[in-house]
This record gives sequence, structure tokens and C-alpha cells, in this order.
Amino acid sequence: MASYTVHIPPEGAPRTLEAADRMVFVKESFSFWAFLVPLIWMLVHRMWLVFLGFLAVVLALQLVVMGLDLRDEAAAAAFLCLQLLFAFEANALRRWSLQRKGWTILAVVSGQNLPECEEKVLAWWLGDRPEAAAGVRPTAGETGTRPAPAADNEVIGLFPDPEPRSR
Repeated sequence: MASYTVHIPPEGAPRTLEAADRMVFVKESFSFWAFLVPLIWMLVHRMWLVFLGFLAVVLALQLVVMGLDLRDEAAAAAFLCLQLLFAFEANALRRWSLQRKGWTILAVVSGQNLPECEEKVLAWWLGDRPEAAAGVRPTAGETGTRPAPAADNEVIGLFPDPEPRSR
């Protein structure tokens, strides 16, 4: 099962097919391409601040490696660990970059793959087939702003539901 966060542009989006075309889906998982080619991955997703931050961390790590006079194997392991850490956090950094640019998280959707998730969000967005949108969990209102939590229903932490699920 794959989970995606759905983002809409800063100017908001009317409930049309053209607006749905501008939605961005960001997967909740390890990013293989961010592990394999992190700098190219950041440039493709226009993550300029993350790119500069990553270069600064690589430069600092290189200075530490040279200062400690580590063997080549140890230096390679350190850089491999940095890439691995980045790959686990890459999609969270992508969401952060989108939010910095004014994009709003519209919903969280789960499905077998990206096309199924897109279909669910589209059905929910256009209101055609509510039964097809079963895996969509809206997080924002029609205007693109987050709804305020009710005072008696406030939840802190990773658990979005105040009542435990029944089994």
C-alpha cells in the first residue's frame, strides 16, 4: 500500500479538471532516486535551499574526513550514510519545500500505486463517485486553508483520531 500527500498551488484551486492537473503527489517512503543521485534529484524537484544545504553538509563532511585523515573506506562509508539518511528524508524535505513556496496539503491518499491514488483524489475532487474516493483523507478546506481543530477534539502527536479504533 502506498501513501501520498496531495498538494495544491499557492493560488488555490477550483474544483475543476484543469486544477486537478496541477496537483503534486509526494510519496510517503524512501526515495530510491534521491539515494542514487541526490543532487540531480534535488535540482529536478527545484529544491534550491535543500540543494545548497546538502552541498554545505557534504563540504563539512569532506573537511572532517580530511581533518581526521580517515581511510578511503571510512570516508566512503560516511558519505554513503549521508546519502542513505537523505533518501529517507527526501520526500519530507520535498513537502517542506512545497510548503515554503505556499503550496497547501490538500489530502492524504492511500492505494496500491500512484495511478490508483490519482483516480481516488480525482473522484473525490470532482465529486463524481464518492465511493471511489474511500482512501482520501482531506486535510484542507475548499479555500486551501487548514481547518481549525475543535477545542474538545484536539489531538497531539502522530495519532489523528481522538478515539481508539475498534478491532
